[in-house]
Amino acid sequence: MKKLYIFIILVLVFASCEKVIEVDLNEANPRIVVDGNIDFKDQETTGNAFVQLHWTSSFYESNSFETIENAQVKLMDTQGKIYDLSHSSNGYYLATGIHKGQIGEEYKLEVLVDGKTLKSKTTLARSVKIDSLSYTLDNFGPHQGGGYMVNCHFTDPAGEVNYYYLKLFIDNIPCQGFFITRDDGLDGKAITYTFFRNLIEGPNDVTVVLYTLDEASFEYFKVLAMMDQGGMSTAPGNPPSNIEGDAIGLFRAEYMDIQSIQIP
Repeated sequence: MKKLYIFIILVLVFASCEKVIEVDLNEANPRIVVDGNIDFKDQETTGNAFVQLHWTSSFYESNSFETIENAQVKLMDTQGKIYDLSHSSNGYYLATGIHKGQIGEEYKLEVLVDGKTLKSKTTLARSVKIDSLSYTLDNFGPHQGGGYMVNCHFTDPAGEVNYYYLKLFIDNIPCQGFFITRDDGLDGKAITYTFFRNLIEGPNDVTVVLYTLDEASFEYFKVLAMMDQGGMSTAPGNPPSNIEGDAIGLFRAEYMDIQSIQIP
């Protein structure tokens, strides 16, 4: 039980600070939003899962949504074993000890809520570890010399298309935004991802989390990144969901690697 308590605390610390994903749906017809993932680390044989459920809110009503706390949430691993996720708080459902399958194998999610059945599935991508973190003084743009940019260095696996999602924490506080990239033109090569939009004056403790995703998950975050940066020429819309049923959102299985650095 001790490991479960630690896991719950970590999930709430990371997830409660996440940017809320609002969608521009008719407020008279709210829909269920599913935000679920299974996190695996390269050196461990099992992972942890959490799913948050809430109702949609207007895109223009920041941080205003109703959570769902009466659902039944089940997860099936690559060997067919079923896990029941337990509700913790704020619409979060948690489970530990999820079997880590092979690359490309499938995980399934089922949610029963208010007479509705929601389903989803996702595949596990290859793990990629962070080689190192570094920082450079910003010498470009209107803020020259005003702070440091963090660089995440990792090596892309050769012979396949790989998708990445990153998170940046400064003194344990998450930076807003959706940081994504893929290996276009860099197959099998060293990749450096620079957080250009997040200047750090220092001294600060900086942590970077690198996730590998399947293509469907990447496309979901790509649309959110475009919306976040004002890249949509029309009114904000919904990112491509992999949830079946009267709901939207994303369920993903992802490898993660974490490193920290002190600046300067």
